[in-house]
Amino acid sequence: MGSGIIFQCPECGYSFDLMTGVGFLFPMIYAETVEKMKRGELGEAAKRFFDEHPDGTINCKNVVLRCENCGEYDSRESLAMYLLNGELYAEYPHKCEKCGGDMRAAEIFSEDEYGNETVKHNPICPHCKNEMKEYGTFCWD
Repeated sequence: MGSGIIFQCPECGYSFDLMTGVGFLFPMIYAETVEKMKRGELGEAAKRFFDEHPDGTINCKNVVLRCENCGEYDSRESLAMYLLNGELYAEYPHKCEKCGGDMRAAEIFSEDEYGNETVKHNPICPHCKNEMKEYGTFCWD
């Protein structure tokens, strides 16, 4: 089961939900995502990875991303590509749905020795640049 946090800016009211982890449908989602990547539906780089490394793996865990251009946050599957020996081949090139900019992992959470994620630091509002506050939490599947 995945978890999520709702962040809200106390200054301008902007809010967003961040979902992390994986749900119970993970095996099905993983298989479907690999097939999409192999067919090129998720970009040429992903297709090339599986053409060159048919036994490669991907990370389908939800991660928090932040646009390097507009600062917008989003939760998406990581889709990082790994060789069979566990070595990172490449990060997936996520694009911002708002402005088309490059998105990178946002270091908002830290993970304890049991795999539980906690907030390391609050995100910065992409609209007014103030620190956002945790508004609520939820579990999802």
